[in-house]
Amino acid sequence: MLSVRWDWQGNCELLPPDKIINSDLYCQQMMKLKQKVEKQWPELINRKGENYLRYYRVTPSTLYSRDYDENVNPGIVNGFGSGAFRFLHTLVSDGIVSCPASYQAAYKYRLSDHYFNPSLLEISPSSFDDILRGMAQQSAAESDPYCTAEVTNLMFKSSNSWGLDLVAMDIQRGRDHGIASYNDYREICGLRKAQHFQDLAGEMSQDRINALQQLYECVDDVDLFVGGAMEKDVPGSILGHTFQCLVAEQFYRTRIGDRFFYDNCEMPHSFTSDQLMEIKKTSMARLICDNSDLQYIQKKAFELESPYNPKYSCKDNNAIPYMDLTHWRKDRFD
Repeated sequence: MLSVRWDWQGNCELLPPDKIINSDLYCQQMMKLKQKVEKQWPELINRKGENYLRYYRVTPSTLYSRDYDENVNPGIVNGFGSGAFRFLHTLVSDGIVSCPASYQAAYKYRLSDHYFNPSLLEISPSSFDDILRGMAQQSAAESDPYCTAEVTNLMFKSSNSWGLDLVAMDIQRGRDHGIASYNDYREICGLRKAQHFQDLAGEMSQDRINALQQLYECVDDVDLFVGGAMEKDVPGSILGHTFQCLVAEQFYRTRIGDRFFYDNCEMPHSFTSDQLMEIKKTSMARLICDNSDLQYIQKKAFELESPYNPKYSCKDNNAIPYMDLTHWRKDRFD
């Protein structure tokens, strides 16, 4: 890597020596991850909501973006950080799957037995790859209001019989941050503000409305995390209307309001078109291939293997392209 850019040496020296040796791409991973957040997370959360993503201008650009707006605040919206994005806790599985290279077997370990316990990575030299392989084959939990007991009863339990409750922490966090109620946020997101619990019928099933009535004295008391999680999924999304609105708003702000966003054009720091094309080739699949000994991975690593998302060899640079660093070449005396 230093043969491409001699001035990258200073940055790499800040990293542990084993990281430099084991991964010659380590210094560029942050720009890769930023590109993945822009491209792959919105696709996962809104699988068929292309129009919604396009409206909020969070779909990946073909090359350069000219959407930067200095009047947009790129900071984190409290309702997003302390409410809407916490919904992804419902997708946490109850175990960690390990799969050997032969794919002849799979082993599942309880999640609660391995908080702050890295022993699964130390069983054998291939343990890291086995877990990485297992994660690529493991389904997420359903996108619904329910969480596994591994995080609602046993979070960080260590050697104790019981642990913390992640959902209770999510609810309390929202209260500690002083965020508005679910009813307020649903109105902000274009829904009619509920006067009575039954006014929620358009977004929730009757059994969920009944549950809220038993837990809350007034519809205005419903916490954002609870109410948003109770909403029915918008078609093509894993989120209900209110959470989809808040997540899209945050992705919009993060992209449009950040003048250093990687695909902004006509800035002093903008990448050249060749450099940007290389960055846009990257994927989580390539990141896994370059930093592990896995031989095969599906092209969309965040999604399960299927006829539409088959495995490819990590050596297949056409299926899983890699970043060509020669476009960053800079001689010592330039």
